[in-house]
Amino acid sequence: MSPEKSFAGETIDLPVRYFHSGEDSIEVAMSAFLTAAENIVIDLMCEWIGESRFNRTIDEYIAMRQKVPKIAAVHAYITQRLKEIADRGTAPYQICRFRAGDKKIKYEPYPRRLSIEVVRTAVKKFFGPLYENSARQFS
Repeated sequence: MSPEKSFAGETIDLPVRYFHSGEDSIEVAMSAFLTAAENIVIDLMCEWIGESRFNRTIDEYIAMRQKVPKIAAVHAYITQRLKEIADRGTAPYQICRFRAGDKKIKYEPYPRRLSIEVVRTAVKKFFGPLYENSARQFS
């Protein structure tokens, strides 16, 4: 059973990630918010399909979702684009993972590659229920 979170009075199911260790299994709810790496995935994916990720109607998000190919193809494109960005030295920004309580601000370089799991999680979070209810195979 997925954990629930309430936003603006509506309850939604959060995606769940399972961690296995021998015979034990731990269920951990993923944050409903995109991480820095997941935001990069969505930015590059939207660039690829020629769509803006912001200020869309639900019908536009549905149409946008239909343009997205399988996860393996999205991962291949993102890997290629990240390599091009790294080779040109044109990273748009560095990533700051500062959290409350940290005493020092640290910056990480823009990623050179991302795992297929990061891509899958980003797409799943971004499209939410559209990911689950789509007629097309996504994985």
